[in-house]
Amino acid sequence: MTTATLRVSALALALGVSFACGAESEAEPVEGYPGSILDARSPSGHAVASVVEAETGPGAITQVLLAFDGCGTGPLTLSGTGIGLELTWRSDTLLEVRHSPNITLLGPPPDERYDCGAGPVRVVMVPR
Repeated sequence: MTTATLRVSALALALGVSFACGAESEAEPVEGYPGSILDARSPSGHAVASVVEAETGPGAITQVLLAFDGCGTGPLTLSGTGIGLELTWRSDTLLEVRHSPNITLLGPPPDERYDCGAGPVRVVMVPR
């Protein structure tokens, strides 16, 4: 297991996040993650992107997390906190994460597609 995988797992456990997809519910709106410092809802409302900062073992991390109806995933983990990420939904299937040029990505790689049964979302990183 890589350091990034361990950090992602530790943060997920600390937040009580479930990474398993559950049954779809039409009644409940998708919410962001507890303790998030920034939330951005997709245009249709089927997903919420959240920025969460945490202290984990050897240092601080910032994660971009995606919450769908009944499941979630952590597409980006970065070293440090207070790095000023900006989240912009360009469409229901494209989330843009703007960042400063001096960030350290711990994992997973950017420009991936994530799907919890609610339709795929591509996450791209864009330096400012």
